[in-house]
Amino acid sequence: FFFSSRRRHTRCREVSWARRCVQETDFGESGIIRADKVLHKKVGGIENNPNEYGIKTPIEYHVELYEWEKNSGKWIAFNDADAQLEFVMIDPYYRVSLIQAEKNKPDYFATFKTPDKLGVFHFKVNYTRKGYTSLDVSTKAVVRQPHYDEMPRFM
Repeated sequence: FFFSSRRRHTRCREVSWARRCVQETDFGESGIIRADKVLHKKVGGIENNPNEYGIKTPIEYHVELYEWEKNSGKWIAFNDADAQLEFVMIDPYYRVSLIQAEKNKPDYFATFKTPDKLGVFHFKVNYTRKGYTSLDVSTKAVVRQPHYDEMPRFM
C-alpha cells in the first residue's frame, strides 16, 4: 500500500495540531475555566446564600464563569451555551440550563422553584467538555416545610 506524499503531509499537520492542543491543555496554557461569585437567593430577596428555603420557593442562582486567555494573560468571560445547573438531593430533581445574562459578560443565571420534597439539596455546576478543564462547583441548602406564620390562614 502506497500513499501519496500529499496524504502523508496532511496527516502530519493533523497530528501536530492535535499534539499542540493536548500540550496546551495539559500544561495549562489554554482551556482553563473557573467559577467565581457563586450565589443563590429567593427571587426578589436581598439575602444571598441563605441556609434554607421553603418548599415551592422560587430561587435564582448566579455564577460567573471565566476562561484563561493565553495571549493576553487575563481571565475573560466564558462564552458557551451548554453549561447546566443541577438541584440534587440523591438524584437530580432539576437540571436547568444556565443562561448568559449578556454577551461577553461572565454572569450566568438560572431560575426555578424548589421541589415539594424536604431535605438537604445541592446546587451543582459540573462542566466537563473536551479541550477544557473540568469545573465542579457545589453549594448546599435545606428545603423545609413552611413555618406556622408563613402558611395562609383560612377563616
